[in-house]
Amino acid sequence: MPEAFIQKAAEAGKIELRLWKPQEGERRMTAPQEWIKEHVQGASALMCTPMNKVSEEIFEAAGPSLKVVSTMSVGFEHIDREAAKQRGIRVGYTPDVLSPAVADVGLLLALNVMRHVLDGMNTVKTGTWLKKPWSPLSFCGPALEDKTVGFIGFGSIAQALVLKLLPFKPGKIVYRTSKPRAFDIKDDYFRFLLQDDMLQCYHQCHQRLPVPVENEPDLKALAEQCDVILYVYTTYTQPHFYAKCVDAPPCGCSVFACDEAVGLPGEHWPRSARRYAGSRGSTAQERDCWCRSRRAGRRAKHFR
Repeated sequence: MPEAFIQKAAEAGKIELRLWKPQEGERRMTAPQEWIKEHVQGASALMCTPMNKVSEEIFEAAGPSLKVVSTMSVGFEHIDREAAKQRGIRVGYTPDVLSPAVADVGLLLALNVMRHVLDGMNTVKTGTWLKKPWSPLSFCGPALEDKTVGFIGFGSIAQALVLKLLPFKPGKIVYRTSKPRAFDIKDDYFRFLLQDDMLQCYHQCHQRLPVPVENEPDLKALAEQCDVILYVYTTYTQPHFYAKCVDAPPCGCSVFACDEAVGLPGEHWPRSARRYAGSRGSTAQERDCWCRSRRAGRRAKHFR
């Protein structure tokens, strides 16, 4: 619900709004637990973010008036659902709301590293472009065209990203889900792919998608056949799959990580924007690249 709408309702006396805002010069990005416990007393509803832990302690402070807790996120593990259930409190969350936005960032990271955009930007910003040796393929990097693109996780974000990748003409899409799931466009799990009208028309005419889509349950086998891997996971997914993929075979494939938390500030950026990249198919150079985005700007470290 837009903040302006809530503000108008409060000004009209329809609701009592208790809104936390940081003090001038305060770097805190969310309300402290003490503030929540103090101001949740007697409230009917609580709106929170993943950075707010809504525990039994919060419910106890709120009292019997609290009827609903709504989080502005896909994940809801920061809410004690068992305690909420026992008290008859409804829990709301926002599935799929940010899927297209996170898919945009995933595509941005993939193109950024594959096409050496950050290298080029840093060369210009530092004024060293006149001192570096030039070649016809400087900063070119490999294209996505005809590449095999792998996905670890194939939910709404990954499927939205597939739609954005299609104009780049990848050769094949390979995905891994928590449980083996053969690709069947009629399966409701893959419904996000058919939200695109043109893709739906293509499928109706040809009875297939313009790019082959296959399931590969084995993580190592997926890494061996892919040129690019996009690791699309929720904030609360066990990260060991990521470590396994990066430590998989020395195939030189590029690995990018993104999740629904990419819109969060401060300390939540590194986990979301981190990516590791190789240079398969372009040069013999291997690159392990990570990038952290913070409110103050971006910084990157490259190992050649």
